[in-house]
Amino acid sequence: MRTAPERGFSLIELLVVVAIIAILAAVGLFAYNVYISSSRDGVTSNRLETIDRTIDNDLVSIRNDLQTRSAAARDDLNNEIKVSSICEEYRDALIREMNSPTSSNDKAQKNPFSGRPFACDGNAVAAYLDGTNPAWPVQLSVDRGATIVYCQNPGETINSTGFGLLTCACTGPEPCMTEPRPETTGDISLGINNAAPVLMDGSGTALARGVTISQLTFNQNTLLNAARPQMTTRLVNSDGAASGKIIFEINGDRGKKQEFNFRALVATAADFTFIADGDNILAFDNVTQASKAVVFLNTGEQVCWTPPSRVSPGGPSVIEKTNTQCMSSINLDYSTSGNWN
Repeated sequence: MRTAPERGFSLIELLVVVAIIAILAAVGLFAYNVYISSSRDGVTSNRLETIDRTIDNDLVSIRNDLQTRSAAARDDLNNEIKVSSICEEYRDALIREMNSPTSSNDKAQKNPFSGRPFACDGNAVAAYLDGTNPAWPVQLSVDRGATIVYCQNPGETINSTGFGLLTCACTGPEPCMTEPRPETTGDISLGINNAAPVLMDGSGTALARGVTISQLTFNQNTLLNAARPQMTTRLVNSDGAASGKIIFEINGDRGKKQEFNFRALVATAADFTFIADGDNILAFDNVTQASKAVVFLNTGEQVCWTPPSRVSPGGPSVIEKTNTQCMSSINLDYSTSGNWN
């Protein structure tokens, strides 16, 4: 009685099985990595939402002298942040509370991707990059999972019209690049009481307090030269679809700033015109010049704007150096004072 010989797998069949297993493992590993990255992005987004809510609640409490404020509304000496406090004081307190909370019940928040400190001072980061080439930081690269907190108008007090504490987090594939905010260097034109806009360059008849600014216009060539193409593109793309506000200087005085709210933007080949939203009343007497406009656009999308460059007079403080550690691109020698660009 004969039995048929047992037949095993051939080499080719084994190779095919191994190849299929390798493909399935690679797909599974990729899907797992995507899931982990998405989860970490979700952690970053949730933290940013919490920070933004904290800022909103704190500002209401501070401006109305209420006690329902967070631990971030106190400085390193445990003094309350007040309406007379400058933006940088609250910014630093907020970063401290995120990275090194004062409450023993809270844990320091780390970047879920790198383990570095979670938040940093965007103004100090911009000041560091200001010493590189090009000389003005048109854009910053933000690490994935990091959050920058910065003052749009450094030196402004919490109760001033120019106050703005902004946040931005990187929650997508790197690099996450900031965008230069539209900003002019020269004089702008104002339309008063629905009249045609007139260039306010200091040579015309002075305007009195209380007149209505019905529209504001500036030429493309007055945009900051270092980032003019990016700023022009942003404004052209926002034609007819954006609202927001503009803050500009009065009579060349940095301490006198006027806020102008607009409901529409009209872009032409040479100029950008902003149509007033509601009553925009001139808040100063004897106004002969309006200049250096900064545009705050409500674009309907999240835009991470490049922070203004600013550190303490005479060089960065210990706090400012510490508050740049969330960015892997900022590698300062913290033991010396001569490494700041």
